Amino acid sequence: MNNRIVQGLHNMVLVFWVGGLWVTGYVVAPTLFSQLDDRQLAGTLAGKIFMTMGWIGLAASLLLLVFYFLVIHSRWRSVIALLMGTLVAINMFVVTPEVAAIRDSVAGALVAGSDEYRRFGYLHGISSGIFLLISLLGLLLVVRIPARS
Repeated sequence: MNNRIVQGLHNMVLVFWVGGLWVTGYVVAPTLFSQLDDRQLAGTLAGKIFMTMGWIGLAASLLLLVFYFLVIHSRWRSVIALLMGTLVAINMFVVTPEVAAIRDSVAGALVAGSDEYRRFGYLHGISSGIFLLISLLGLLLVVRIPARS
């Protein structure tokens, strides 16, 4: 395959994923919470959008990993793509189900000061931290997009 085409596909995948992360996490989610009176609805919608971005992230990290490993032979980029994909998977398959289980156990009505409220806040903080790390690692890859050969 033509190197320019491969490079273009790489750039599209990377920018689509990382741009989507930034728009979702730092524009869409805050807008939902600021504009909707129902915080539970805002959280549900944000959660669905984050889950969609998670699936995109898993696919994109796999494609980027293959590209970095097989095409440009960049060890550090391969490690970053693997780390990003792993963090996405941890958020999707470990943290998010725990948050959902807490929300379901209290029928969406968390009571301030309760054990569930504290656990929800703790897990939400972990999820937010993971998301921030993924978006910063993605930004690093975008800023350092490999030059065309």
